[in-house]
Amino acid sequence: VVELDSREGFSHQSKMTVQLQAGSHYRVSVRPCTPLFCFDPIISDGIQVMTAEPVTGKTTAALESTQVENTYKLTSSWETFKTPLSNGKPVSVSIYEWTLSDSTGPLISLRQIETPHRSEE
Repeated sequence: VVELDSREGFSHQSKMTVQLQAGSHYRVSVRPCTPLFCFDPIISDGIQVMTAEPVTGKTTAALESTQVENTYKLTSSWETFKTPLSNGKPVSVSIYEWTLSDSTGPLISLRQIETPHRSEE
């Protein structure tokens, strides 16, 4: 399913079957037109199809007391996750989502971190 949305509330859905290849990079191109002429196409940054789970690195968490009574600082760090592609070259994962939970469920809402995307040599 392909779905296009604009900020003015217009949306379009189109169902089609497309065979996407793992590791390939795809872009969406939209060419806005009026009844008289068309403008230059607008092209997305694209997506890369990943079919394998990322390989995770070391993940750590630490709780430190602060100078304020009953206040603690929680820090967490992790090595960059890698996703293997069909050509054998790993790619760093560029967006991570995280939350803090206990046995009853999430204590804070899901947060997102975006890191610079780079291919590994």
